[in-house]
Amino acid sequence: MLADGNKLGLYSQEQCLAYMGSRLRTVLEGVTQDMTDSEVGRFLLDRVLLVHCSQFKDKFNALCLMIEKLYSFVAGECNSDNLDAPSN
Repeated sequence: MLADGNKLGLYSQEQCLAYMGSRLRTVLEGVTQDMTDSEVGRFLLDRVLLVHCSQFKDKFNALCLMIEKLYSFVAGECNSDNLDAPSN
């Protein structure tokens, strides 16, 4: 993932938000034409992803944990989650 960000020239938070916003602008409801790509990226994080987390820092930490768990699962270091578990 880091290599892909490097290939795309994404080195800052603002650049990443603008990239996400430019790609998802057309499919997000509630986005207006006057919003910048970066604002659309923030809209995505605020209203669509991890809505149970109110702070950006909490969303970042949750996403990092999810990525770490994905890598562990692919490496065979942990089992898949039970889809019926309340924590899922």
